[in-house]
Amino acid sequence: MPGEAMPIELVDDSVLETSLFLTALHARFGADFRGFNPLVIKRKLDEQVQRSSLANISALQGQVLRDDKLGHEVIRLLSTGHSASLNDSHLLMALRFAVVPILRSSPWPAIWIADCTHPGLVVLIAAMLKEEGQLERTQLYVTSADESFINEIPRWHIGAEDAEQLERLHLANGGHASVRGYLDADGAGFTLGAAMRASLTCHVHDLASDASFREFETVVCARPLREYGFELQQRALRIFSESLCGFGVLQIDPSSAMRTMAADFNFAPVLPGQGLYRRLPR
Repeated sequence: MPGEAMPIELVDDSVLETSLFLTALHARFGADFRGFNPLVIKRKLDEQVQRSSLANISALQGQVLRDDKLGHEVIRLLSTGHSASLNDSHLLMALRFAVVPILRSSPWPAIWIADCTHPGLVVLIAAMLKEEGQLERTQLYVTSADESFINEIPRWHIGAEDAEQLERLHLANGGHASVRGYLDADGAGFTLGAAMRASLTCHVHDLASDASFREFETVVCARPLREYGFELQQRALRIFSESLCGFGVLQIDPSSAMRTMAADFNFAPVLPGQGLYRRLPR
């Protein structure tokens, strides 16, 4: 009716807290998680609140704005995690059979591990390439929005527990030999082998703000698509589509969201149950 006030839709306090926190984090440190799924972000922030013995996310925000060390710890928390490929042995096996023929047919093949969340994925893909005779001729680009994390990947010290997990996943994904054979012994653990380090190019790239930076035969999105908000999902898929050569392969977590949006970005399913899609020619 004319003159009748429109009802105001109130925002849940926890959603508002999370939104304000991410805005402050971006303003203070430049790290942009505002396009991520707020439920995923809130769960991680709640964990940090408990570890820091604080009352709520607002209190954590006050601490982060005054403590650079804590701020970078929170950025690391939000940046890292376990990719789908580290939880499902079939994903890397599917990648091995879908990607290697493309790499062999290219004179200068390149793979992009986008938004890397765990260095173990880099080791597993590099070991796969080594066994298929492609590591020395393939450039492996690894990116993350977290500069400190991305700089640590070539120097990652792999402890006994991590080495055991990598060994188990490598063999489960069709590995022909021990993954330890592709690593260098370092005291009680291991570091990336010389061939792995030589193939790596690690640099900062933020899917929320940065564009495609070269053409690839393969893109592996390390972070599950569901951790992005809808607009960031679309932006990421557009960047991946722009980055892949004709018939190049994208591997992303096998989610229903990707199956719905694939055609919008010129992707055709190869093995959608394993998150594999082929970029149709432009």
